[in-house]
Amino acid sequence: MKKYLKFINLFSSLLAFIGAVLIISTTGIVSVSGNQKTNLASGVETMFGNNQLTGTPLAVISFFFALIGSLASLVISFLFIKKAAKNESTDYYTLLSCCLFYLLSGILTFCVASHFASINGWKNSSLFSLKLGGGYITAGVLFLISFAIGLIDPIIYFLDLKNKSKAENKDSSQK
Repeated sequence: MKKYLKFINLFSSLLAFIGAVLIISTTGIVSVSGNQKTNLASGVETMFGNNQLTGTPLAVISFFFALIGSLASLVISFLFIKKAAKNESTDYYTLLSCCLFYLLSGILTFCVASHFASINGWKNSSLFSLKLGGGYITAGVLFLISFAIGLIDPIIYFLDLKNKSKAENKDSSQK
């Protein structure tokens, strides 16, 4: 069972990478006026802006956090699969850091619409409201799922370490 835990991190990094691709390739912001929805900005325009709109740094930060976490988790997963990890404890701490990157990416992704509205001066507009596009919502959910899945292997590892140290302390006290 434990040998399959290494593939969980690989799956987690794949989900986060898919989320990062969705941020770039899908509609970022949707303008809602009454019953009418209009695609206001693509993913790249939401990140960097265009001639009329100013982009939001939250989308850029979310994208890069997801990408960095995904690539680091991917490298460590391959080290574990190939059994080439030198210091397992450090690698598991790195996996926990990757999970924090996924969590931050998910939270920041869901804050993009309000930040985009405030940057472009539409925060208090009564004519329309800005909502996240479907790709951004899916990406945010994928980041949060990656966070939850990515925690499984490090938590099991650190619980095993704790149980081993308790057993060693118990054995040494009995001698």
